[in-house]
Amino acid sequence: MKALIFTVSIGAGHNKAAEAIGGVLEERGWTCKIVDTLQYINKAAHKIVVGTYLESVKFTPQLYGLLYRKAESGEGLADISQVLNQLFSLRLQGLVEQFKPDIMVCTHPFPLQMLSILKGRRKFKAPVMAVLTDYAVHPFWVHRFVDAFVLPAEHLVHDLALSGVNQKKIFPLGIPVNPRFLESVDRAAVYNDFGVNPDKPIILVMGGGLGFGSVEKVIGALMDTPWDVQILAVAGDNKKLYDRLEEIAHSTDKTLVPLGYTNQVGSLMEIADVLVSKPGGLTVTEALIKHLPFAILSPIPGQEEQNSDFLLNNGLAVRLQKNNPVPALRQLLQNPLRLKQIREMAENLAKPTSTTAIADLINTLATKHRNKKFIPASKNDV
Repeated sequence: MKALIFTVSIGAGHNKAAEAIGGVLEERGWTCKIVDTLQYINKAAHKIVVGTYLESVKFTPQLYGLLYRKAESGEGLADISQVLNQLFSLRLQGLVEQFKPDIMVCTHPFPLQMLSILKGRRKFKAPVMAVLTDYAVHPFWVHRFVDAFVLPAEHLVHDLALSGVNQKKIFPLGIPVNPRFLESVDRAAVYNDFGVNPDKPIILVMGGGLGFGSVEKVIGALMDTPWDVQILAVAGDNKKLYDRLEEIAHSTDKTLVPLGYTNQVGSLMEIADVLVSKPGGLTVTEALIKHLPFAILSPIPGQEEQNSDFLLNNGLAVRLQKNNPVPALRQLLQNPLRLKQIREMAENLAKPTSTTAIADLINTLATKHRNKKFIPASKNDV
């Protein structure tokens, strides 16, 4: 069978979710095509949208948060999105007609709206699935002609149902992760590879795939304290930050291991005692799977604030003060009972089999469609 998987390159999480789903389906013999939607439709539009997003979250995050909240309330942006996606959907129609998928999966709301528009015009009958990648339900995800909604957690089912979505179409299966992330790790070898001592606290600091967040400030504060800790610092693609961390590492007696973009996040989380990071949806999911306590750093107003709420409301995290992060970290790491409670709660909420469960659902929907037993979403569903 064949699947079109649509993503948008705004942050790393949407793409990684698409790749995880596509990888599992291809292992089962499917033919999959992952489409970077805006890049496919119009490279200039892609550059403008992604560039504007990156600039806004880096330099004017409060403005981004305001726009996000206005979109939640249906003010202005929702109407603009509807008009643009009406136009952009025409470019996807040709791809759908050429590829003839048995199902279409979206890990970002932009292509989801485009496909809902096309399906509402009866341009195709194949099922459309939404895979949400943050721990909140934004109205941009809610569209009439969507046949299945995959949510990160059970508590979001009620929120989505309040939007008018039939609960039979809602599946709280989790955010998909690459199955390789679940592979067992030789902890002794990882300690040795990164040159850290398992008998001393290990703090994993991550700035997100793009290296955002107050990483340098946190590490500087930890360097200035007499607390004997070890730091694994992931700068992502931020070369300037990586070079600065290298300078700090060479000027301190403490163990500081700077890393750029790495595919060893699973191993790093396996040996860390706490994760200091922006709360992106995928990062939160990976920390849950590794039962790793979370220290929230510089969340982007909007979806990352809502991810922060999820972590804090479930007792999974502490929130760091940007200018004085050490006390909260010290209190956490010196409290064995608190650490035990966090790890137990994370184990309870984690969904390590999310990707295979999503692949199973995709297979079920696509098989029903092929056998003409599938009842597609209608305009009355939302």
